[in-house]
Amino acid sequence: MSEDNQIPLLSVATWEVGEGLGSIRRKNQVRMATISADTRAGLNSNAVLTEVISVLTDFSENVIPVGYQLRYTGQAEDQKEAMDFLVVAFLLGLGLIALILVTQFNSVIKPVIILASVLLSTAGVFWGLIIFRMPFVIIMTGVGLISLAGIVVNNAIVLIDYIDVLRSRDGLGIREALLRGGQVRFRPVILTAVTTALGLVPLAIGLNFDFLGLFTKLNPDLYWGGMQAAWWGPMAIAVIVGILFATFLTLILVPVLYYMLDNTVRLIRRKFTISKQAL
Repeated sequence: MSEDNQIPLLSVATWEVGEGLGSIRRKNQVRMATISADTRAGLNSNAVLTEVISVLTDFSENVIPVGYQLRYTGQAEDQKEAMDFLVVAFLLGLGLIALILVTQFNSVIKPVIILASVLLSTAGVFWGLIIFRMPFVIIMTGVGLISLAGIVVNNAIVLIDYIDVLRSRDGLGIREALLRGGQVRFRPVILTAVTTALGLVPLAIGLNFDFLGLFTKLNPDLYWGGMQAAWWGPMAIAVIVGILFATFLTLILVPVLYYMLDNTVRLIRRKFTISKQAL
């Protein structure tokens, strides 16, 4: 559509004439005018908002008069507040987990390995959303990331703790302890991932049934989709794909980091010992 084409105002907006000072709206004692719109079905509201912001960038910077400002509120403001809260909650949770791990393991190296696996597992969440072509829902996907952190930490603790037991109790070397620990703890780690993923499949695919009808009339009324699938689906996909990706990290990356950091610490201690003896 060219810029010379004229569009009737009534086809894109509605307007009304207000009477007196009662029609003037203020927020924090500042006059304001609110412009709202609904997103057409099938379109992502965040993508539409991004396009609107890009179109109005030149207007807000060069055309709008001095003393006026353009702000995006409503759903965009609520999502920003939710994102800030979830980021703080995620970082606070990681901090508390790190504090507990340091006190339990009496070490800084092992909590670093566990938290590294937690941070890297978030990559699996984003890959899952890309593969299934699902949007990043601020609240539910963020909740999925936070819940995923607890599962990943549990699996990594199970593996590292047994490796330490093999080294201290059985006197195995680091390489033998890593191989034996991975073999023994392979089953519980895999079972945790599989049971968690399968338990969230009904939420991911939107499987619903009527509890009351199942127990009173023996008619569960199974159906797919609905509002619940749109609400819980992103969280379920985030946890499912994230836990499967984190299982690979737990069984492969955690032993590798354990071996590398342990050798690094022993090398540093050996150098400090040689330097002290030389002095």
